[in-house]
Amino acid sequence: MNTKTASTPDGVEFQQRVENDEAEKVKRVSSAVKFLHDPRVRHTPIANKVQFLRSKGLSTDEVCEAFGKAGQSNLIEEVKRIMSQQLPDTSLRNSGNSQISSRYEIGDATNLPPRQNYLSTHVGPLYAPQPPPFPQTHNEAKEVDWRDYVIGIGAALIGGFAAFKAFQIYSPYEIRRKDDKIRLNHRYETGTRRKRGGKRVSSESDDEYSKPSRDMATVPVPATPLPNAPTTGGNQEEIAKLQAELKETQEALEKEKKSKAELSVTLGKLRGQLNTQSRTNEKHELKIKSLQEEIERLNKESCNENEVNKTVDDVASATNILETNEDVEKGESLPRPSTPPATDPSSAEQQQDSLPVLHATDYDDGN
Repeated sequence: MNTKTASTPDGVEFQQRVENDEAEKVKRVSSAVKFLHDPRVRHTPIANKVQFLRSKGLSTDEVCEAFGKAGQSNLIEEVKRIMSQQLPDTSLRNSGNSQISSRYEIGDATNLPPRQNYLSTHVGPLYAPQPPPFPQTHNEAKEVDWRDYVIGIGAALIGGFAAFKAFQIYSPYEIRRKDDKIRLNHRYETGTRRKRGGKRVSSESDDEYSKPSRDMATVPVPATPLPNAPTTGGNQEEIAKLQAELKETQEALEKEKKSKAELSVTLGKLRGQLNTQSRTNEKHELKIKSLQEEIERLNKESCNENEVNKTVDDVASATNILETNEDVEKGESLPRPSTPPATDPSSAEQQQDSLPVLHATDYDDGN
């Protein structure tokens, strides 16, 4: 009785711990089900889901139970396979826990394990919230309105006008053009005055333009008018020089044109010669190729002739050998008369006719 009364509080504590474990297991499974129902992780691979749940402390049975409650019972076998491949230590830990729970029963105070603190130090949800996926938005082209066209055309016109004005004001070409225009107007005015009033008027106008006006001058300046004749003579000399330079430039330009035409003609001739040379080279190459083919053909024919002669010689030697072998087999040993070297062909023929001709049948009959 004393042992039973002493062991009762420990059994109650163990039962409470088991109930706490069951409650935590239910919480873990429910949080895992919520995690699997989350649309953000619906399309993630199964291996990633299993790894995440395992990192949160869920066992294989709990993960399979969560998949079953989440309506994904067809994936339980694959989950078990993944857990068995990647997480052997988890299966060992779960098997050890199951053995301990089966060994110690409620109310058995003698076989109780040492008291441990089963309170979880983890604060917050069982799985870390994942950031939402980026919204898949299609890049739609912005519609262009008539206001955009108006603004663009106005900006282009304003920019072009500003650039034109800046070019007119600051361009050295425009400054020179304005100076030349002023000089031409001045010369035109002086020429018209000379035509109207004669030399006297022209000289007076030149004096007026050459010296400052007497009314506006504050300091007396001696009048030193330039004569008209030297001025016109200098202008004429300058014009003559310009005309001579222009003529020389034209002559040089004509010479340049002629030389260019000659060079173009020479270039055409060279091109024609190059074309003819290339054609002749092609013809020579074709001839060389045909000659090479002819040489190869002749070499092949000579080789064939040599082979034929060699085969004929081989056949002749073979026939001679066969004849000698047959004679040896039959035991024929006919003495051949020694014929002296004949100097006269007619005597040689007579001697050949006088020799007896023996046949194999005669030889057999004699024997």
